Amino acid sequence: MFKAIFHFEFARWFKSSAVYIYMALFFALSLFIMLSSLGIFDGITATTSSNTIMNSPWAINGMVNGMSTIIYFLIPSIVGACVYRDFQYQVHTILFSYPFSKTDYLLGKFFGSVAVVLVIVFASTLGIIVAQFVPGINQSLLGPIHVWAYLQTYLVQVIPNLIIFSAIIFVLVTLTRNVYVGFVAVLILIILQVLVQNLANNMDNRFVGALIDPFGDSAISYYTQYWSPDEKNVNNLPFTGAVIYNRLIWLAVAALFIGGFYMLFSFSQHSISFKSSKKGARLTKNNFDSIFKINLPKVNYDFSTFHYLKTTWTMARYDYRYIVKNPVFLILTLVGVLFIILMASTIGSIFGTSTYPVTWKMLMIPGTTFKFFLLILTFLFTGLLVHRGSITRMGGLLDTTATPNWAFMGSKIIAILLMQLTLLAVVIATCMGFQVYHHYYNFEIGQYVMHLMVYGMLSNLVWLFISLFVHTLFKNYLAGFFVLLTLFIGLPFLSMVGVEQEIYQFNQGQIWITRIWMDSAMFFRF
Repeated sequence: MFKAIFHFEFARWFKSSAVYIYMALFFALSLFIMLSSLGIFDGITATTSSNTIMNSPWAINGMVNGMSTIIYFLIPSIVGACVYRDFQYQVHTILFSYPFSKTDYLLGKFFGSVAVVLVIVFASTLGIIVAQFVPGINQSLLGPIHVWAYLQTYLVQVIPNLIIFSAIIFVLVTLTRNVYVGFVAVLILIILQVLVQNLANNMDNRFVGALIDPFGDSAISYYTQYWSPDEKNVNNLPFTGAVIYNRLIWLAVAALFIGGFYMLFSFSQHSISFKSSKKGARLTKNNFDSIFKINLPKVNYDFSTFHYLKTTWTMARYDYRYIVKNPVFLILTLVGVLFIILMASTIGSIFGTSTYPVTWKMLMIPGTTFKFFLLILTFLFTGLLVHRGSITRMGGLLDTTATPNWAFMGSKIIAILLMQLTLLAVVIATCMGFQVYHHYYNFEIGQYVMHLMVYGMLSNLVWLFISLFVHTLFKNYLAGFFVLLTLFIGLPFLSMVGVEQEIYQFNQGQIWITRIWMDSAMFFRF
């Protein structure tokens, strides 16, 4: 039955247009990035010049893994939800009546969905390959094409990372029955990678950082950091020592997640069961204790514009409370605050000498770190608010009300704006608290407010309206979220292609996302 479940899960996705959209997006994005690296835009931008061969094993590994980092955000909706979807659509009672084992069901679902993500990764790799045959590229940046350069990247990093991250997210989403918990897990893994890379900057901690990096980039860098350009052009990826240990450690972590989940999973209504010696008592509810006569109040109808404005504000407050009470919002906000504190602890150091956390230094942190969390939350909750009617199956009832569309849309805009302002207030409070901790009391609140809540809100407003537009086009809020994430990363490239080629080398983990954000902020602020 494993083969049948695997085939069903794999084939089901390819009956949907979503997979083909994902494949086309990643193919186009990797194609343009590789073309830019190969100097196709030299005629309109600065000439591309590099000592690194762009199709060497080292460069291919950096680019393929850079694209895979974005694709990891697809894992919650594809791999994570593969079992949860059966409960969501209430077909689990039918499926669990079939004569297959728990092993066949879980592994078939898991590996079938992982294979779908692997196909999407291959589509991005295909864009890198096709770019090498486009006329007009700088041939001096290309070397001989070797299939092994791609195979070793898949064997050393891509496939192990997919299995590791998919196992963790698969377990978390199935246990919580919340796809957004999977997105939070991806962000936490990315943050862990950044922290490990900062740890590895210290020579004494490089080997430890190489072992605990979930992506394996630090393990590769442990051996390639001091390679000369010639060595990067001809050497294969290292597969020894720290690289092997890193892969084994994280594959063991994935096995622990899957093994623990396998022990808890059962073919029951709740999928997870814990053994207990206590027997539950049967409860009987009586709805006919008494009958009351209710006098309904007289309703006065008001269809004025002022009434609709009050309705908009009431719904906005309701949506805002829904956002700030959501566990995903609280978790991401907490992670963002911790990240600000970690970044602030090193930003004021000059050649090992600590300096006061003055305001202008503190303001450098939100623009390059917390901004990413703010936009992720904007993308997530814009989709949830736009599709909240269909998610809760109340859309038909809402459509029958006399409330105009602009009131519904206006309430969502106000709720997201309030969420963004709340997050910026948290940033200000965190930065000022860090200053107090270091005995610096010259607070420049006006600078915080103007930089974050006035100038910084310009780009936030642009992304808010883009989010509303995209989520209105897509019926699936997860598809809309992924398209927005792709736009967030790819739009600055399309608008300023060739300006800073080095950010697309994808060799420094999430540093390239920070660089892209800085460019996009400048672009949208004009």
